[in-house]
Amino acid sequence: QFFTPADHNAWVGDVSVGYFKGRFHIFYLFDRRHHACKGGKGGHFFAHLSTTNLVDWCEHPHATPIEHQWETQGTGTPFVYDGKLCLSYGLHTTRIVPEELTTGPVQEADFRKTGVMRAWKFDEIDGVPMGATYSVSHDDGITFHPSNTLIHTAQNLAIYNRDDGSLCLFGSYGSACGRFLSRTLG
Repeated sequence: QFFTPADHNAWVGDVSVGYFKGRFHIFYLFDRRHHACKGGKGGHFFAHLSTTNLVDWCEHPHATPIEHQWETQGTGTPFVYDGKLCLSYGLHTTRIVPEELTTGPVQEADFRKTGVMRAWKFDEIDGVPMGATYSVSHDDGITFHPSNTLIHTAQNLAIYNRDDGSLCLFGSYGSACGRFLSRTLG
């Protein structure tokens, strides 16, 4: 309500928060022109702020910058895996590319056959990447790099750490919606 990014005609989209190594993190979908970029398809990516005291805030490099023409990102959440802060998010590829040209049909067929939503590296599967992915921070929780791994077909998702050490993914917007549990990210 009281923050607007400094860039021209920029807005804050979906917000996700997390705590890691003494810092409170806010990730938000950077939006320009009220969803009008890329022909009204969005062109969103996650920007990143953090603080240690809720008074003094640091703006960091974008956590998930757009690297491909087909890319626009959707809702996700921060979570901790293997001692590192990670950020899940959806690739809303079907807003830009027809679904039959994405990885979605291959992922869905594999899920129907095996009953398991497995991880796929972008270069292991035919089609333009679509669905849930994540970025991993360096040990600092500030600088992120993309995993280039699809972990689900959901284009909006939330991943939460569970007390038993497993991860819980809630998938929506896309196919195979629902709740999924995992001990690893693939």
